Amino acid sequence: GAAFYDTQVRSVTLPESLRVIETSAFECILVASGEIVVPAGVELIQFGAFGLYTPIDAEIIVTSPDTRIETAREYAIRTGETWVLEDDWMPTNFTFAWE
Repeated sequence: GAAFYDTQVRSVTLPESLRVIETSAFECILVASGEIVVPAGVELIQFGAFGLYTPIDAEIIVTSPDTRIETAREYAIRTGETWVLEDDWMPTNFTFAWE
């Protein structure tokens, strides 16, 4: 389930110890700061972690090139939810800090 759902927050600070951000962890939220920084320790961002059904309106800054972002195809295989393949759709605005 969603860690945050249909809420407004001033900012989001993810702990350095976080390893996986799961699907729908942040669903339908408004982040006043306009950004969420993903710490370098995150190994995997599952598809739709920042809004599977309603993308959040924030820039997601990925700080490590070693962080893997699950694709729609990988999500569909893992969950059986093939509807995500109907659109060439990535619900998140990712920025890669090393680029």
